[in-house]
Amino acid sequence: MASVKKIVIFLITAVMITALAGCGGQISPGTAAVQPSGERLSEFDPRCIDGYGNLTAYAFLELTGPEFTELLDAAGYIWDPRPSGEAFIRMIDAGRNEADSTYVQAASGLSDAEYLRPDGFLSADEPGGIAKNVVAFSLAGYGREDDLLKVRMDDAMAGVLNVETVRQLQMDEDSGVAVIKDSRGTQYLLMFVRRSGKAVQVVMVSERTIVDEGSTLAGYWQDISGEEYSF
Repeated sequence: MASVKKIVIFLITAVMITALAGCGGQISPGTAAVQPSGERLSEFDPRCIDGYGNLTAYAFLELTGPEFTELLDAAGYIWDPRPSGEAFIRMIDAGRNEADSTYVQAASGLSDAEYLRPDGFLSADEPGGIAKNVVAFSLAGYGREDDLLKVRMDDAMAGVLNVETVRQLQMDEDSGVAVIKDSRGTQYLLMFVRRSGKAVQVVMVSERTIVDEGSTLAGYWQDISGEEYSF
């Protein structure tokens, strides 16, 4: 259970960052009201972005660091250093004060994590290098007619899980978990949690990091989902 606590701590830290980003007037200059550019995004594999303009597992697992950074720029993300942890931030609607941003953050581990800065993203010169340890990102219902920012958990999981999915489970309308595999056979655990009643927070941890922390993928899965499963 200790390993899952580390995930939860990382998750809470990331939620604090996005809560700060969602407060009107608190974003660094130059980050307001950015919308994805369809023209620039067309240069990337369509599997990198879902129907709401959110990043997918494919983008994290199959792009190099420089490619991923270019994708973030095309999608409207801007680097935003913060005392609580640096992240790439994308404003959805500068006129809203609740959950009006999405973000991408990568770290070197689950505890006492060192957050990657732009040069750290760029140095990941192999596909999947961004996700080799831990990444956290959020999803907003960009473009939905019924509610601009509302994300249903099943929509979130369907949008993100566009690579080989070994197993997935939606526990309720506010949480889910999945194990996916990249094109090189590496497995990753994804934990989905709703934040602010609107956007969905995702934390993705590589199996290598889980093993380095002294646990197993099956152990994490059982602790989170309550289900026994052998990976």
